[in-house]
Amino acid sequence: MPSFVALLKISGRVEGAKQRLQKLPERWLGCTTEKVIFGTGGYDAVVVFVAPDIVEANQYIDKYLRDSDPLTMIDTVTGESIRPA
Repeated sequence: MPSFVALLKISGRVEGAKQRLQKLPERWLGCTTEKVIFGTGGYDAVVVFVAPDIVEANQYIDKYLRDSDPLTMIDTVTGESIRPA
């Protein structure tokens, strides 16, 4: 399964956004949240997750990350699987 990286900007209450991101579900549908990193690469937060395909990845993004105050989606990156086959 491919891994996805969501690059986020936090506007407004940073602590509220951090708490929300730390409570992302470990599993949702076919997606698995791998890690959340704060303050790296010029972004406020980076979320790494695994999804079976782009459709489920977009559903995960829409439900938990996309433009939901105080988070703003900057970009997503798709990569190779981060799990051994």
